[in-house]
This record gives sequence, structure tokens and C-alpha cells, in this order.
Amino acid sequence: MRMNARLMFSASPKPAVIARHNWTSESELDGKATTTKIKVMQVWLKDGGAWKLLARQAARPHPAGYVSRFRSGGPPPMKHAFAVEV
Repeated sequence: MRMNARLMFSASPKPAVIARHNWTSESELDGKATTTKIKVMQVWLKDGGAWKLLARQAARPHPAGYVSRFRSGGPPPMKHAFAVEV
């Protein structure tokens, strides 16, 4: 298993961290070697003295040669915004 991680910290009254990493693992299923690759994002919140996992999202990476339709002009404008208070 290999992981590349990046952390971003929050200015919330309670300490919070958004952790993003790439997960790669190799395994064997029915005698056949297989590789799994996913991108993971986790949101952690410190409550009392313990870190608690608040949210987790995982997705498969884009295939080789994929070009985002937003690459030239950036992401589309947000239609809805939301805020979460902790």
C-alpha cells in the first residue's frame, strides 16, 4: 500500500483537518493479481482530546489521457453555496 497525503487546516473554533491522499494497493482475487487505485478525502474534527472522522469520500482516478472539460476556463460557477458550523 502506498499513500501520498496532503493536509489542509481549518480556522474553525474546533480543530479540523481535511486530508487528501491517493491509495494504491495490490491484492490477489481468485488467483489473479489486481491493483486498486482510489483518491480519498477525509474530514477530521478534534472533539475533546480525540480526533473523530466526520466525513470520507473516495473516487477512482480519471483514466490516462483524460482532459477535464473545465481545464481551459476553470470550474463552473457555483449555483448553490452552503456553510457548516462546527
